[in-house]
Amino acid sequence: MLWQALLSTAMCDVHDDPAPDARQVDDRLTSPSFVVSADPACVLRLSGRASSPEAQLVAAVYRASAALHRTLGPGARRHVLALDAARFGDRELAARFTAVKIEGEPASAWEVQWATGSWVDQRFVCSLAGSDGPSSMASAVVDGRVVAVGAGAQNGTVRVWDLETGVETGDPLTAHGRVCATATAVRDNCPVAVLLSAAPSEGAGSALQVWDLSSREQLCDIRTAPADDVATFEVEGRPMAVTAHGDGTLRTWDLVVGEPVGGPLTGHTERVVGVATAVVDGRPMAVSSSDDLTVRVWDLTTRQQVGEPHAVDVEDTYSWRVTTAMVDGRPVVVSAEGNDVAKIQVWGLLDRQPVSEFVGEPNLCHEISTAVVDGRPVAVTADNETVLMVDLATGSVTGEPMLGHRYDYTHDCRPVERTATAVVNGRPFAITQDEGGRTLVWNLGSGTRLGDPQRGHIADWEVEVLDTTSGRDGRPVVVSVGYNRATVIAWDLETGRRVTEPYDAAGSWVTGGAAAHVDAQPVVLVSDKRGTQLSEVATGRELGRIPHAATCVSAELDGRPVAVTAGDGDAISVWDLATCQHVRSITHGDPGGVKSLAASVVDDRPVIVTGSAQGAVAMWDLATGRQVGDTVNCGAETWGITVAATEQGPLAVVLGKDTTVQAWELLTGRALGGSLTPYSAGEEWTLPVGTVVEGRPCVVTGAGQFEGPSGTLRVWDLLTGQQAGPDLAFPWPVTRLEQAPGGRLLVAFGREIALLTPRRKSA
Repeated sequence: MLWQALLSTAMCDVHDDPAPDARQVDDRLTSPSFVVSADPACVLRLSGRASSPEAQLVAAVYRASAALHRTLGPGARRHVLALDAARFGDRELAARFTAVKIEGEPASAWEVQWATGSWVDQRFVCSLAGSDGPSSMASAVVDGRVVAVGAGAQNGTVRVWDLETGVETGDPLTAHGRVCATATAVRDNCPVAVLLSAAPSEGAGSALQVWDLSSREQLCDIRTAPADDVATFEVEGRPMAVTAHGDGTLRTWDLVVGEPVGGPLTGHTERVVGVATAVVDGRPMAVSSSDDLTVRVWDLTTRQQVGEPHAVDVEDTYSWRVTTAMVDGRPVVVSAEGNDVAKIQVWGLLDRQPVSEFVGEPNLCHEISTAVVDGRPVAVTADNETVLMVDLATGSVTGEPMLGHRYDYTHDCRPVERTATAVVNGRPFAITQDEGGRTLVWNLGSGTRLGDPQRGHIADWEVEVLDTTSGRDGRPVVVSVGYNRATVIAWDLETGRRVTEPYDAAGSWVTGGAAAHVDAQPVVLVSDKRGTQLSEVATGRELGRIPHAATCVSAELDGRPVAVTAGDGDAISVWDLATCQHVRSITHGDPGGVKSLAASVVDDRPVIVTGSAQGAVAMWDLATGRQVGDTVNCGAETWGITVAATEQGPLAVVLGKDTTVQAWELLTGRALGGSLTPYSAGEEWTLPVGTVVEGRPCVVTGAGQFEGPSGTLRVWDLLTGQQAGPDLAFPWPVTRLEQAPGGRLLVAFGREIALLTPRRKSA
């Protein structure tokens, strides 16, 4: 709307003022209607100026899904903001976002009652829009704004992003093929990018290009011998570069005229893998690392080696890099080795004396960078997907790990590969990029925790099992189980507070699970390929194992809790949960096995509903083991079944291998509505659930875009076959859905869980 556009423009003008009114900025950030409707780039700029605790929390909430906000309109953005406010533990702020009225948009159909905050972090600033996996990164100041310069991993495209908003600025640059190293400098008072890439002609060595970042004009195109790294320095205000070469030499270059300065610097006996620069007593120095397992220091003014080579104990030179820093006024070399041997070593640049050492987990990011945080020099590195700060003086981790990079098991390992640092408005920033191309920006100085997020599945890739039961005190609880670590956590259904400490059930790569009650104690069943484990929810104590793999559900039979398991073969097994003893088998007759399983109660009889490899859906009486009613043929292998209670009676919702969704009345076998196709091309599906919305039978489907990553929740009216209401966006793929009492809906998205409550029309 016009007033929103004018307001947004006015507030961006306030941001550009060298002395903006802090109260005015805070007032706008604490106005839900403004935050929902304003231009995302404007809100992100204002978020860096928040001063009051309330405004700082809103800023952190907005930044949590900043990349998603750029793609959404105000209606969809309203839900994401409510969700992220709940993730930060502020349910009142979530309700205020939900209540925002938007002209031309329907009111929110769902309210976020609570959400977990395993992966929210007030230090997160933004992700870089359109990042396709830079092979190298650097920072610069362009037109008064601090930017990230990232060179494409494949095609040599070099992009520039505003570090406060994550928005790409200007046209991309084009290098000669894949860029292996990027640096920045200042030439004639203009910021320039220095790009090292393969030369365009085969066998022609490397190309060193210099680009003006303001005008996007190429200033130099230098050809040299094959090189692996580049760093920049100044001599009497003149920009220079030093390159590391495969023939064991270093070469220096005048970036104004594009010519070499002197001859090669010799000393290394094998390939030079990395180079960094520093200023010591006003003199530019270079530090080089080589396959000959030495680090050498060079005076770039005299072009002489300083001191003796420093021998290092490195097992994998491919994953070995060096950089420089200052510790207690003393210049130091920081050496990092990744892969299986993960360590960071710090020693004096001039005296070679050790300062500190940090040993991490395998896959430590070896391309580290340094910064000064609260007056302390730190190395910014990463342990797989977790970003860490290591105090260079002590070798210990400082501050809490930064969580945001997602291990994507669908595309192999995605550890953090590269880091860079910058200073934005006096604040230390870090830029981290993972193997999947996701590039994140962090404010390293924002260490004060905001809100009250409930931490849970931090180490799990996603939530695989979601079920409800009652706790020891009779209060309803949600039991969640992670996929790869099988971490079990119980949450209070009404408040979302964690009521048990996380523990890992035996096994991993969970294939199914359920919650139940045994002797008035809540228990959890966790299935993997080896079988099904029964554990106490509160303590994690193992109560027994059921030697039947694949999927499982819980039910009651003659007043006793039982587990029903199924998998390959034509037998369904029923087990007494108090003893873990086999009760009976049910033969369903499909040698391809049961692919999906659900439990329900029909006419006061416990039943199970099965879906087979041939697409046959059948209902079975648990007490007799006999089939109830006729078999329904869905036409495709069933990938999932859930059962919902509706006014028409129990309803089976079936997901087929062809990703169509069908609903069947269990009492009559009649199809309710036609076949739905709720998933778009490229979406990862989630097992749908049936529910009732405003008295009408509906199906809720969840999906995800793992390359995004983002998720979508949709509600479908079964009587009309049409979508009921707009998409609900989520910042991570929706992985599990579960009905909750009162028509509510539990949603697992990535590592997080949310409880959605339908809003009354008058709300």
